[in-house]
Amino acid sequence: MLIRLPLNKLQLQRGLKKWRALSWRHQLLLIALLLVLIFFAIPPALLSDVSFSRAVLDRNGNLLRLTLSQDGKYRLFVPLSRMAPALPRAVLLYEDRYFYDHAGINPVAIVHAAWRHISGSGRGGASTISMQLARIKYGIKSQTAAGKLWQMIGALRIELHYSKDRILEAYLNLTPYGTNVEGIGAASYIYFAQPPQNLSLPEVWTLAVIPQSPAKRTPGKSTFSSAALATARLRMFSGWIQTHPADKTYATLLTKPMHYKHKSDLPFIAPQFTTRLLKENRNDTIQSTIDSKLQEPLAKLVQRYAVHHMELGIHNAAALLVDNRTMDVLASIGSVDFFDMSQLGMLDGTHARRSPGSALKPFIYALAFDQGIIHPLSLLKDAPIAFANYTPDNFDRQYEGPLSAHDALIKSRNIPALWLAEQMKSPDFYHFLTSAVIGHLKLQETYGLSLVLGGAEVTMEELVRLYAMLANDGMLRTLRYTTDASFYDGKPLLSPEAAFLTLDILRDTPVPGGAILSDHLPVPVYWKTGTSSGMRDAWSVGVFGNYTLAVWVGDFHGSTRGKYVGITSAAPLFFEIMRLAATQEKTVDVIGDKTTHLRIARKLACSDTGDIDNLYCQSRQPVWIIPGVSPIKSTDIYRRVLVENATGKLACRFRPDETSYRVLQFWPSDLSEVFAKAGIVKSPPPAWEGGCEGKQAAHKNIAPHILSPAKGLAYHIRDGGDNRLPLKATLDGAVQNVFWFINNEPVGKAKPDDPLFWPLKRGRFIVRVIDDLGNADSRLIVVE
Repeated sequence: MLIRLPLNKLQLQRGLKKWRALSWRHQLLLIALLLVLIFFAIPPALLSDVSFSRAVLDRNGNLLRLTLSQDGKYRLFVPLSRMAPALPRAVLLYEDRYFYDHAGINPVAIVHAAWRHISGSGRGGASTISMQLARIKYGIKSQTAAGKLWQMIGALRIELHYSKDRILEAYLNLTPYGTNVEGIGAASYIYFAQPPQNLSLPEVWTLAVIPQSPAKRTPGKSTFSSAALATARLRMFSGWIQTHPADKTYATLLTKPMHYKHKSDLPFIAPQFTTRLLKENRNDTIQSTIDSKLQEPLAKLVQRYAVHHMELGIHNAAALLVDNRTMDVLASIGSVDFFDMSQLGMLDGTHARRSPGSALKPFIYALAFDQGIIHPLSLLKDAPIAFANYTPDNFDRQYEGPLSAHDALIKSRNIPALWLAEQMKSPDFYHFLTSAVIGHLKLQETYGLSLVLGGAEVTMEELVRLYAMLANDGMLRTLRYTTDASFYDGKPLLSPEAAFLTLDILRDTPVPGGAILSDHLPVPVYWKTGTSSGMRDAWSVGVFGNYTLAVWVGDFHGSTRGKYVGITSAAPLFFEIMRLAATQEKTVDVIGDKTTHLRIARKLACSDTGDIDNLYCQSRQPVWIIPGVSPIKSTDIYRRVLVENATGKLACRFRPDETSYRVLQFWPSDLSEVFAKAGIVKSPPPAWEGGCEGKQAAHKNIAPHILSPAKGLAYHIRDGGDNRLPLKATLDGAVQNVFWFINNEPVGKAKPDDPLFWPLKRGRFIVRVIDDLGNADSRLIVVE
């Protein structure tokens, strides 16, 4: 209130005695000081002490969520500029048509109301907008003469310090609309489910007449309130068309009942997402990037998927859809059911740290493309192998032998990915992830190569940023959650060429359901699955059109009861969401068109070796390469050699009618061994005919490469252990025997596939291998 009077009769009597004891001069002085304080002391902003609700809107202005104010009201601040232009005009016409002409009090209206009261012809309202605002703001009880006087003083004080527009704006944000609904902003969203600037004329007239008698005119409260509201609106309409005759056409609409929403209809869309925005943003109204026409159907789809697959142990899931062009988050589903406490539904699966499993493997290959380690058809080995103290395995505990980088990625083989990670220089995979701002990474030595297989936890948002980076030509950008957030151009983590080559492979990942389902996809999908260790998390993430989508299926409790696997648990939901989103957004493929502006070239390569065709390949296929970066070499597996017709042995000189040229396969010893372990039979090349000693070296061949001892390792002699070091090398397919030396002293001879064991001794040694074609390799080792 403006002035607090004494609280009881005794205090009032004492105050009156003191007042009478003062001289009339002192009394006048005090009255003058009181008036100065009331009218000329600068008050705070009109709404500074008012608590407002907070609203989160979608990208199109639709309401996602409306909170209560601190005093339990639905009261949302809306500036005058964001109201339908007809709204303030209708309110002034109905409540105070001379608002812009008086100084807070309308003397004519006061005299008219007094005359009606004295003459007994009824009561008439004389309160101006400013007086009503004073009553609301200062809590004045205006039913008494004293209260009415204080209301007038309050109105004069408000008019003295604030502009007319600010007064009208404050009134429209505080005026009552029934129960705990106050202000035009909350009323517009609650009763008509739309922002005030989108109100139609009948809706404007409805909201204009409610504040005069909110208890009797609350929309939908009862049959009586609906009738009272309809009558008041017709009265409003009759006054409106006197100054707006063109709006007579609305007369027929006003005779029909209007349909109102209720507080119980308020939306609660994307609850985890909006909760985070409300915590991180101070604005009363937050316009998010969410598209409710995508968010709602996708959330229902996720919920329906979980219900239909409960027999598989699927109780929770999360999904995130992002527009790659702007990095706007279009849909964010944090869990199946926000209110399901048994499944910790209030947790946000898009923001939770989980193991990605194999979902990070594409970035191993992308880095390998950029560093010139491989091209898409380069041959990689899928066979048992040990990396220092780490002995990994494949998910299915099977091995496929040598296979192309393309096939190794789409089949998600662990061993090839680990081998590639070991070959990387700058950056290695760990520093790539740190550059990608993957949070909460431990020290690099904590992970080792297990980082490749999901050893570090990531959030869904981080994973989506990485896949969107592939679609954005290797540029890493931050996600946008609100429409007023700045757009970040990003930083390059990969070349556009490496990003494209990776996506081009992911396009060939088999779709669940086979070719029939794949043929019915609206656009190509560039995607990958992931399954965490212990099968606690199942992922499916990928790019289609201009969008990146990630899906997680799992259990917030960390249970493995569902045995979640990416291809069976997450992928079906991924494709359901993808088809729905692609259909609604009318998506077209944009990845395939990038070949026209990238620095890539199409070459023919041998299908089974990955080497560039040398005219001897048995089958060929095209491959994209990055000129000057991709490793390009003519195949040395297929060779045109001279063969003795009678014995089939390699001949060292041409003899008409006795020898002829044939194309044979010369697989290196390590690949031959891998084929054998995978159950694939590769015929070894024939032996040399007699008398060819010293002439084999002229034959094109591969130089040996020592596999054991490993480079850069120190070997230790253990008490009671097997202190023998296996000596093994990769050898040309034409090699028959290999010779090992330690510090130039012969150790022994072995067949290409057989290791030779050497007893360890303390010291520094040079290990050398020489094949029977005259090629050699050496390595320095230290034994402690």
